[in-house]
Amino acid sequence: MLAYQASARGGVVRVRLRGDRVELGGQAVTVLEGELRAEPNIRGEGSPSDTPPPR
Repeated sequence: MLAYQASARGGVVRVRLRGDRVELGGQAVTVLEGELRAEPNIRGEGSPSDTPPPR
């Protein structure tokens, strides 16, 4: 599938289904890099309804 990102720096995005993953492709400029880690929930709690809203 082809899509268009309608923004100030818009462009064409190629979208492919690869098994249980989605692959996005196109021309890009890296403006931020990072890593997101999620710790396992040992007690089985922590669903959105169990989490108080941020202050």
